[in-house]
Amino acid sequence: MKKKFLLTLLIILLLAAAFTFRILFYESSDDKRVVLQDTEGLEPVLFLGLLIEHPDKVYSITGSKNNWMTYEDARLLLEYLDSDESCAPVVSSLSSYLPMQSSTAGREAASMIEGFLRYEYPPALHSGSIRIRSYGWYVRQLDGYPFLT
Repeated sequence: MKKKFLLTLLIILLLAAAFTFRILFYESSDDKRVVLQDTEGLEPVLFLGLLIEHPDKVYSITGSKNNWMTYEDARLLLEYLDSDESCAPVVSSLSSYLPMQSSTAGREAASMIEGFLRYEYPPALHSGSIRIRSYGWYVRQLDGYPFLT
């Protein structure tokens, strides 16, 4: 009798979890989320412009090449670090978190520079979780970038 009760309870919990997942999936699959399969051929400054143009969206990146951004791109993004302009946040496709508010151009520029320095983009599950550092810190990191010859 106890086994039958536990089995019934387990089935009810699994059905409830499946129903909840469908609701969450439905809510996150609306036209707010834009999925990018790859960053190859995407210029970082133009991508930042796209994020600024659509602050009501959330961009989910499923794959990124380590060399999608160059040192020159990272230097150009330094100009946006202090920007408070509203823009779309970026999340990794591995993230279960979907931001409910927009990000800033400065945060997204910092995220792209962090990604360049770490050889992965996005450098965290979502851009809201990265630590924003000072302009001087990014300049020092880029000036000491090991592969410049």
